[in-house]
Amino acid sequence: MSGKYLSLNGHFTWSTARREPLIETAIRKDLFAFIGGILNNKKAKLLSAGGMFDHIHLYASLPSTISIADFVNVVKSNSSRWIHESFSHLRGFCLAGIWRV
Repeated sequence: MSGKYLSLNGHFTWSTARREPLIETAIRKDLFAFIGGILNNKKAKLLSAGGMFDHIHLYASLPSTISIADFVNVVKSNSSRWIHESFSHLRGFCLAGIWRV
């Protein structure tokens, strides 16, 4: 078999700081769409997303060109920034948590 193939799928879980119920039902769909756009920009694919008021789950396929640490950093920082700019009543929002590969 010629060529190389790398497949890295990961399940990432983040909670809100202090597990506060800040991820409102009304914004959840838009949040996942925004995160999907972040992943597309990094040549990654969002395979599935879900969550509750105090945490989210992402199942993503990562390319070999991005490290897991860079992926986590770009998702957390950009999604938090988007929420702060789009929803002024959620200024205290930030994602904290763990990820699994």
